Amino acid sequence: MTRSKFCAFARDDSGAVTVDWVVLTAALVALGLAIATSVGSGTSNHADGLGKCATGMGKRLSRDLDRDNLTYERRLKRLSNACKNWAARN
Repeated sequence: MTRSKFCAFARDDSGAVTVDWVVLTAALVALGLAIATSVGSGTSNHADGLGKCATGMGKRLSRDLDRDNLTYERRLKRLSNACKNWAARN
């Protein structure tokens, strides 16, 4: 490669905008993946906990349904209190 061709190549900046956009897009994709990973793990933990709470509350409700002396409102209040206590522990 001659010196004049190399100098012309070095001065040519026609592809610089494309490189800028590629770098910017790669940075945005990396940022999006980092956010999705962070939010995803927290969401998964909460979903697991909610599932356990719902299972426990379902068992408690069916146990309470066997008791004839509890009104529906009393059962709901007991479930609500149990869920609040569960949420406070977790």
